[in-house]
Amino acid sequence: LWNLMRKMLLQITWFHKYGEKQTYGYLSPYSVIVKEDEEIYLLDLEAEGSRETVRQIQSRTVRKYFSNPEIYRQKGICEAVDIYSFGRTLQYMLSQSEPDPPLTKKEEYQLEKLIQNCLKADGEKGYITFSMVEKHFPKLRSRRKREIEKKMARSLQINVKIWKIYCDRNKNIIK
Repeated sequence: LWNLMRKMLLQITWFHKYGEKQTYGYLSPYSVIVKEDEEIYLLDLEAEGSRETVRQIQSRTVRKYFSNPEIYRQKGICEAVDIYSFGRTLQYMLSQSEPDPPLTKKEEYQLEKLIQNCLKADGEKGYITFSMVEKHFPKLRSRRKREIEKKMARSLQINVKIWKIYCDRNKNIIK
């Protein structure tokens, strides 16, 4: 799940950097295509075969949840519209899945902060560009690496305790 969210962020960031349009406009779980090899692509909204899906994305229920009409009124079509939709899509993905392995409390907190900042309007100090979102997207270290780091930290603590005991016992010898 974590990798899918990161890949989705990279896709939408790429779209904003190199796409012909100013904004994607209809970002939601319906517009994200996940291939069997877990590669992620954004739906081509202009392709002939996408019309049915685009109609579904444009439905009132989907728009109501995944887009913020307040941003449209304040700024028109802009990157902030997609940032809001990205935050809502992350919320949806997290609510509809159980990450394996489960997220740690720290990871949950980091994602919660990221989503909150995506859903804020500019005046509330939310994200303005996807480069800001990308900068604050939590880094995930592999579970295996974390386990090794914990074991090393425990080992270091034990070694320090042993060294202290050794030094305490041999104070007279060292002097």
